[in-house]
Amino acid sequence: MNTLVIKKNNTTFVTIIFILLFSFNAFSQVQKIVYIDSDYIMSNIPEYKEAEVQIEKAIRNWQSQIEQKKNEIKTMESKLNMDRVLLTQELIDERKFEISELIKALEEFQRDIFGENGKLILKRQSLMKPIQDQLWNVVNEISSMRRYAFVFDKADILMIYSDKKFDISDQVLKKMNIKLKNDK
Repeated sequence: MNTLVIKKNNTTFVTIIFILLFSFNAFSQVQKIVYIDSDYIMSNIPEYKEAEVQIEKAIRNWQSQIEQKKNEIKTMESKLNMDRVLLTQELIDERKFEISELIKALEEFQRDIFGENGKLILKRQSLMKPIQDQLWNVVNEISSMRRYAFVFDKADILMIYSDKKFDISDQVLKKMNIKLKNDK
């Protein structure tokens, strides 16, 4: 539902921009509008692919740790259920407390890894930000040099139609000294 609202808002926003641009064209010089496809560009950058592999490896490692902790909790719960008839209420309560502490620790671990400011986000930022910065610097350089008024990212907005002649993604890759591997 939120994605639909965002896409609709993006579409509305883009439509308004185009209407404004074309209405201003009557009174000013022609505006140059181009677009890039950042998904396509990133898929051609070897460092991006390496960063994705590192992130996926870290995710698998963290998920493995979580599974181990879950299995430990399940084992303790099973053991408690099997030994329940032999234990005093005090020992049962002790084991329940231990299990609840392990559950809290697991939840905290998951938040530390996958939460809002978790290790996953920090790792992704540390690996991806330099690549994204390089991309945006090259886009800005090309845009300034060729005097483009607007550069849209096809990956971020809904483009119902786009003429390939206005796509500068390959120019960006060439400027970044990246050899093209993926055809569009």
